[in-house]
Amino acid sequence: MPQPHDQMPFRLYREAEIHRPGEGSDVRIRLIDPIPSLEQARGFRTATVIINDHGYLYHYFHFMEMLLALWTAEQTFLTQGAIRRILFATPHWTNPRQHHIQRGLMTLLYPNVRIDTPSSCPPERLENVLLIDRNLAVTAINKFLEPLQWIAGRSTSSLVDTVFRALGVAARTPAMARKDGPCALYVRRPPPRCLSEAAERDLLARLPEFGLRVDVVDYAALPWEAQITTTAGYDAVIGVHGNGLTNLLWLPPHGGVLEFFPTGVHHYDYQMLAELKQLAYVGAEGKTGGLVYRDHSRHGNAIGHGPENNDREVGEVPWLAVAQFASLLRARLGLSAASPGQGGAHTGLVLL
Repeated sequence: MPQPHDQMPFRLYREAEIHRPGEGSDVRIRLIDPIPSLEQARGFRTATVIINDHGYLYHYFHFMEMLLALWTAEQTFLTQGAIRRILFATPHWTNPRQHHIQRGLMTLLYPNVRIDTPSSCPPERLENVLLIDRNLAVTAINKFLEPLQWIAGRSTSSLVDTVFRALGVAARTPAMARKDGPCALYVRRPPPRCLSEAAERDLLARLPEFGLRVDVVDYAALPWEAQITTTAGYDAVIGVHGNGLTNLLWLPPHGGVLEFFPTGVHHYDYQMLAELKQLAYVGAEGKTGGLVYRDHSRHGNAIGHGPENNDREVGEVPWLAVAQFASLLRARLGLSAASPGQGGAHTGLVLL
């Protein structure tokens, strides 16, 4: 169902005043003269975007939420080329531990746009301002992706296509998958939120029984460009809930995502990202008989927030969910259900 504009994570203002109280602090923003309808943004010849998302942008997934909101707002409500300046209100927006993927993607997608941080912002008055802030969204599940579901699908594809063209990426095709058999990336995570050693060993050994070849990736060891190009060459990503699954965005359109949760934990983040990509999705608690979630399912609010719940090992592989996912992915490719051993052996490839 279409969402009212006042439930979106962005707002329009005719003017804004900004100043920085001190070194290392966030920009202070005074918003002036709100514009009630986002449709009026089409009249802007130029626009400045202010991104106010303190404490989240360092995290790859939360940064991509914001970036999808920005790209969707631009593609839906602004004229092409209107954005001349993007201001991050917090100094902590790009993460060296994640190979500065935030800075890399902003530079790639907005090569002719001035990108400012608090250190480069003198006190000034801005006109035609688009504010992006997760606190503006009205939702119980996800502050950016849920209110954008009805308009962001096309813009998500556009963003991915733009990145692929800039990097010269040729994504894996359904014909390749049908010829070679579906091939998945297993996303390895460090403790504590990861599969137990025994469960991971069992999963990698048995995935070929479900018709899935599998390789192992440690995204944290790959430069951001390599994370994108690597993922585009596979049909699926499989892993425990966490930042690495953000790379599902770079899967080809026929692909799928299998996500494991610690017992008693369920979040919609990667499910909703997969929905924007129209990927096959299955999520499951890591225990025998645990709950299994499918794309577009909504089972109440997310549960299991906080490190005491999230940061726990997944001790069992939910094989029912694995079987459902493999069947779903193969069906999307027009392949029959796998016979035992059909997928071939684990290649042993570890991408570092």
